[in-house]
Amino acid sequence: MLFKRPLKPALTLLLLIAMISLGACSQSYPTFMSFSFSTSAPADSVREKIIYINSNIDSLRLNAKLQMDFGTVYIQILSIDDEEVIWSNSYEDDSSFIIELSNLEANSEYLIRIDTIQSQRVQLSITSDSKLVEAREKPDR
Repeated sequence: MLFKRPLKPALTLLLLIAMISLGACSQSYPTFMSFSFSTSAPADSVREKIIYINSNIDSLRLNAKLQMDFGTVYIQILSIDDEEVIWSNSYEDDSSFIIELSNLEANSEYLIRIDTIQSQRVQLSITSDSKLVEAREKPDR
């Protein structure tokens, strides 16, 4: 037997709280947007998807995970109305990163553009804990 005498109730409660807290911290949010690109030979490709913001948001945090074989992947987020780039970065390796967006307008759509250069396989998954954002296949215009 691990313990010669029973654990005190306070210690048992403390252990239970710690286990629940660790479980809550390890929760992941569901993927709400995914990009996939795969060819038999390295190629260039552009993929686009829309996110819709249904309320004013001071800031939006998107969690992203990129898996790729080789080449370069450019990721941009643009305002659909004026095509102003509000976030961009490039990657040459697998990466997990956070996209921080601020001052997004309510009832607006934003374009996420993935531009792959000489890549054969690319997978990008984006998650968010915000219920104020949703994925769309094409603009509502």
